[in-house]
Amino acid sequence: MYLEQLKEIKNLILQNDNFVLLPHVRPDGDALGSSVALALSLAKMNKNVKILLNDKVPNNLTHLDNSCIVVESLDIESQWLTESYVAIAVDCSDITRFPAFEGVYNEAILRLAIDHHKTAMPDADYYVVEPKAAATAEIIFDLIKEFEVKIDELIAIAIYTALATDTGNFTYSNVTTKTHQIASELYEIRDTFDDINNHIYSTDTVQKIKLHSEVLSRTNMFLRNRVAVASISQEQLIECGCEMQDSEGIVEKLRKIYTVEVAILLKEEEDKKIKVSMRSKNFVDVARIAQKFGGGGHTRAAGFSSELPRHDIVKMLVEDIKKQF
Repeated sequence: MYLEQLKEIKNLILQNDNFVLLPHVRPDGDALGSSVALALSLAKMNKNVKILLNDKVPNNLTHLDNSCIVVESLDIESQWLTESYVAIAVDCSDITRFPAFEGVYNEAILRLAIDHHKTAMPDADYYVVEPKAAATAEIIFDLIKEFEVKIDELIAIAIYTALATDTGNFTYSNVTTKTHQIASELYEIRDTFDDINNHIYSTDTVQKIKLHSEVLSRTNMFLRNRVAVASISQEQLIECGCEMQDSEGIVEKLRKIYTVEVAILLKEEEDKKIKVSMRSKNFVDVARIAQKFGGGGHTRAAGFSSELPRHDIVKMLVEDIKKQF
């Protein structure tokens, strides 16, 4: 099924010339790295391609090639977009994950989706979804191989970034033999990724560290210290001089607590909605829980958004998690 979907997407791409790539809001390393790798590959095939972002590129991802990236806005009346174009959702299959560009997506002559989340229900004309992939970048890697495009250093950096960030630097349970095989091929293209790792993991600002310290100091523990819950308010962001993207990494820190099986981070958005990120360590299926709230993700990493008060969300989550113990 996967190979059939992959070949179908490949053929559709070969038949067209103009592309818009749409990763999800607040793009992580996999969403942006996969998009950049695909964009650079399409450009090598003489395709016109742009990556549309609703947010600026996170500090720890600014090493990625930005030649195809358009941040925050695109004049949809421009000559290029008045021509026929194909829209590709990358690392997300729900158009609500790129709200500023729903119109761009829906007005495309063809809507494609490339994703690896097991809960994905693609809103697309054609799609390829492979839950066994550790990152969407693994699918992009296979697609590039299908194109027979040579993977150069910039593409290798993008794929490596995506793999490293979505696997906890190759430590999560989603890592497979294939993940390491791809990484091995990338090392044949580039002798080392030490500089890339430093950029990904060593670019924190004083403000970001202050935010993490503030949030972690207010962590609440439940179910005999097996569930850790922290939250971020808009007020805290202002006080620390941060943006919400600076919260990246907090839920992973909670997960590292020795007794913790499930880590939960609740983030208050500007519209007062609560975005919930969940991580589990060994056996709790957080994707199943997230689906109950209209979200999704992976067995060990999932999330959703809610308009309920924080206290109510936490209460319901703890009750759901308890059922899996």
